[in-house]
Amino acid sequence: MKIVVVDSTRSARVYDHFFCKGLADVGCEVALYGRPKRKAEEISTNIYSDRKFFFRKGESLRQKGFPKWIYRAFKGVEYMFNTISFIKEMKRMRPDVIHFQWMLIPLINKWAINCLRRFTKVVCTVHDTKKYPGGQIPRIMTWGRIAAWNSCDLVLVHTTHGLKRLVDEGVSAEKIKIFPHGKLDHSIPEHLEKFMPPRLPYKVILFFGTLWKFKEIDILIKAYAAMDHSVRAQTQLWIVGKPIKLAISPLKKLARDLGVESQIIWDLRYIPDHEVQALQQKADIFVFPFHALDISRAMMSSLEFGKPIVATNSGGFSDYIKVGVHGCLFPRGDHLSLAAALEKIISNPELAKRMGEEVLKLSASIPDWGKIAERAVELYQEVISRKD
Repeated sequence: MKIVVVDSTRSARVYDHFFCKGLADVGCEVALYGRPKRKAEEISTNIYSDRKFFFRKGESLRQKGFPKWIYRAFKGVEYMFNTISFIKEMKRMRPDVIHFQWMLIPLINKWAINCLRRFTKVVCTVHDTKKYPGGQIPRIMTWGRIAAWNSCDLVLVHTTHGLKRLVDEGVSAEKIKIFPHGKLDHSIPEHLEKFMPPRLPYKVILFFGTLWKFKEIDILIKAYAAMDHSVRAQTQLWIVGKPIKLAISPLKKLARDLGVESQIIWDLRYIPDHEVQALQQKADIFVFPFHALDISRAMMSSLEFGKPIVATNSGGFSDYIKVGVHGCLFPRGDHLSLAAALEKIISNPELAKRMGEEVLKLSASIPDWGKIAERAVELYQEVISRKD
C-alpha cells in the first residue's frame, strides 16, 4: 500500500516519524511531505521517504534572518503554490491514501482535498480540535475547517473529548474514528549521554513543552507560590520550552511578586531531541495546567519515566490519567487545587512511588507503533473499499 503523510509545517514532527516508521515496518511504501528540517531536529531515517516539499523558499528567508512578518507572509503565499504542485505530484504518484496530519489553511485544504479525492482517498488526523487555542492562532488557519474535515474520507481523533467536540461543531459522526496515540520516545544516543544532568538534591516539578497562553503558566506559578512553604522548599519548578506569542516578563514579575522567583528555573528555548529525555528523567512530577487540549505530546513522551502526572480535568487528559492512580486532575484555572495536588504528592513519597508505578503500567498498556500502524492500515483498507 502506497501512503503519503502530509505535515507541511512538521507541527507533529516526532509523531510523524514514529507513525511513518510504523507504517513502513508493516510493509507500506511511505512518503512524508513537510518543510525543510531546522537546526536541532535530529530525527532522520532511511525507512521511509522524507520529502522537504513545502516552504523551501520561506524557510530559506527564515534562515537568512528576515523579520518574522516577512517570511511568514511569504510562506502564506508560497503555501498556495506548494499545494498546487503537491496535487500535480500526487496525480502522477497515485498513492492509495493521502493522510494529512494538520489542516494548515482549511480554505486551501478543502479545495485541495476535493481535487485529490478525484483519484485517491484522503484521511486527516485532528490532533487538537480546539478552535482558537488561547486566541493565538490566526483565524485564516481556522476558517472553513469543519467543511475541510467533512470533505475527507475519514477523520481521526485521539480522544473521546476530541470526538465529541468535532461532532458538536458539525463534523459528520460517520466520518470520525478514535485513533490511538503512541508513546514518543526521545532516545539518547551514546555519544550524547554527556548531556545527562547530575542527580539533584531537590524534587523537580517539570512543565515541558512549547509555551502558549492557553497552557496557563500563570496558574502554575500561582499554585507553586500557594504551596506550603516547608513542602515547596524541597522542590524546584522547571519551566522549559520555547514561548510562542507569550510574554515572559509578566510571568517572571508574577513569580518575583509572589516570592518564588529563586525556586523557578526557566529554560526558554527549543529543546533539541537529544536533550529531551535527559530533561524528563530529572522530573519527579510532570505538570500540565493546559486549557482543553485534546492530547499533549509532552505528556505522551513523559509516561515511560514512571512519575506522577498532574493535569487539568479538561480536554483529553482524563482519557489517560485517573485521579489517585496516575496522579491528580484539577479544575482548569484553580491554582489552589493544583497547589494541593502538588503538595499531596511531594509530601507523600510512598504515594508518589505508587502513582509512578501505575504510570509505568499505563505506558505499557499503550499500543506500540507497529500496532498503531496495523490499525491505520485497517482503516485505510476500509476507506479504499468504500464506493463513493
